[in-house]
Amino acid sequence: MPTLVSLYQASESIYALFDKVLVIDAGRQVYFGPAKEARGYFEGLGFAQKPRQTTPDYLTGCTDPWEREYAPGVDVYTVPSTSEELEKRYKESGTFVKMVKDKDLYKAEVARDSTARDHFRRAVLEDKHTFTPKKSVYSIPFHRQAAALFKRQFRLKIQDWFTLATSWTTTMVIAILVGTLFFHLPQTSAGAFTRGPSPCKAHILTAGRWRTLHRNVVQRPPSFLGSRHHINGPTHHK
Repeated sequence: MPTLVSLYQASESIYALFDKVLVIDAGRQVYFGPAKEARGYFEGLGFAQKPRQTTPDYLTGCTDPWEREYAPGVDVYTVPSTSEELEKRYKESGTFVKMVKDKDLYKAEVARDSTARDHFRRAVLEDKHTFTPKKSVYSIPFHRQAAALFKRQFRLKIQDWFTLATSWTTTMVIAILVGTLFFHLPQTSAGAFTRGPSPCKAHILTAGRWRTLHRNVVQRPPSFLGSRHHINGPTHHK
């Protein structure tokens, strides 16, 4: 099964584990081909050899105007220096032709043998919960997602029991203090002014709690990861 990996400053030993490498410059594909041939490809364009530099650093350095160096005796103006020129030179290379041919062969092979694709589709359907629509990208229904995230948030909160207890105590104290303001109020219009601010107090308290909820839940990376991997829907962030 193909595996796509994006690495930053990968070591030479990690780089050697991959079959192909993709180099992107300003959103343009300037190389895609065998990992073992990437360094030689850029050296063939006229960039200087740097045997002491790891291949990943060398490849990214060739796309950096402040880091790239040219081989001795090479006319600088003949070496591609912009992303457009690098992309054009790559599409004119034999590596590009070979990659296009490999892609066409792979598509033809997949079209001939659909067993693996059908098996994958059946496995996805079988893994879905009973109440989950077949066309849904999620494996479990809405209520199961909500229950799972509720349990997760409860476990996160219970770890910081002091903050949780302080929050509950503060809420109860404020509720008692606000509630005492409405004792023995006259039932006439004279008590309307005192009763009027009660909705405002509720909104202010709710707004304060919502800011804490937004910081603890919405901005929590695992919640976004769950949404990206279709474990839970974006609705559950709220």
